[in-house]
Amino acid sequence: MAEVVAAVPKKQPKRESKDAEMVTEVPYPELSSMPNGHIHPPAEDEEEDEDDDEVFVYRGADAPETVKESTPEEESKDQSPAEEQQKQENTKKDDENEEEAGADQAAAEAEMEAKQAALEAHYEAQLAQMADKLQMADSKAVRFAKMVDTLKDRLAAEGQNTEKALSETERLQKELDQTKELLASTERNYQGQLNMMTEYITNLQEAQAHQNQPR
Repeated sequence: MAEVVAAVPKKQPKRESKDAEMVTEVPYPELSSMPNGHIHPPAEDEEEDEDDDEVFVYRGADAPETVKESTPEEESKDQSPAEEQQKQENTKKDDENEEEAGADQAAAEAEMEAKQAALEAHYEAQLAQMADKLQMADSKAVRFAKMVDTLKDRLAAEGQNTEKALSETERLQKELDQTKELLASTERNYQGQLNMMTEYITNLQEAQAHQNQPR
């Protein structure tokens, strides 16, 4: 199966323009002092020629030999030991940075989980405390309701007793009035009888006195 891979930018060898390959006689005396009397192209052209854009290279089974030869693995062999060491160090630093980032992320996640657990424990404790307070309030409310019912019963009983006492007082007052009236009537009767007896005794005494007078 044909494979298409992206080739890393390769630093191409310097190419000299056709003007650089041609030997030109310097017509001016001030330019004859240059080495070999050659005119070299500006350095900017060389720098522009050195920069190549990144391209996609076909590396299938039927790819040309020239393309197959320029693989990244073979290019890596041409690197100097210093560059290889630098690359290894960079890779090691990247791995260490990734490990540190992973450790920091794990620590942050652990801290977040600890905070979440602490918050959950705090709110659970608050809920338990509120449930206990609510239960105590319910118990107090039940006791207060029983106390109110007891007071109502007592008040009703006292009301009944008061009505009974009022009825008894009215009855006793009536009996007292009747007794007073009876006493007054009896006193009047006794006084009348006493007057009659007194008058009768007086008459008897007068009659005896007349009889005892000498004739």
